[in-house]
Amino acid sequence: MKIPVSYHQQRLWFINHFEKDYLYEGGPVYHNIPLFFSTDKKINKEHIKSAFTKLIERHDILRTKIILEEEQIFQSISSIKEFDTSKVLIEQTDLKSKIEELRQKPFDFESDYLIKAYFENTKTGSGFLFVIHHILVDRYSLKKIQQEFLEYTEQPDVQKKRTLQYQDF
Repeated sequence: MKIPVSYHQQRLWFINHFEKDYLYEGGPVYHNIPLFFSTDKKINKEHIKSAFTKLIERHDILRTKIILEEEQIFQSISSIKEFDTSKVLIEQTDLKSKIEELRQKPFDFESDYLIKAYFENTKTGSGFLFVIHHILVDRYSLKKIQQEFLEYTEQPDVQKKRTLQYQDF
């Protein structure tokens, strides 16, 4: 599904497009927002994958690419069936020490989903790092994403109602 971008998204797309490979190899990364959080209990991989999948299903924006087509910029929202969780949910080791390194990986707006999710299970619990481009989220949104993700890991059978999405306006 394609829908027009907001003015804010247009501005961020232009900055990324202008600076990519001209000022920054692969693209600028200063709009990549990291969200690191951890739990005191170890969460098994299947629950992590299930929680992330539910989060992606609930929020269209997390399945969005920003594309240029016929001189127009659009949000291209993948269907849930098209979205390949294995490309964006990645198990890591020594996650806490790699936060900045992982945040520094540029996104390709046209071919990448603008989210990467990393997780690690340690002896004392689980750690998570979501790196999401600012074109999709702000700090307030990150708190909601963290809250919902943790709810899904604690209660895997919970189904939340779909909320209003940007495309609904």
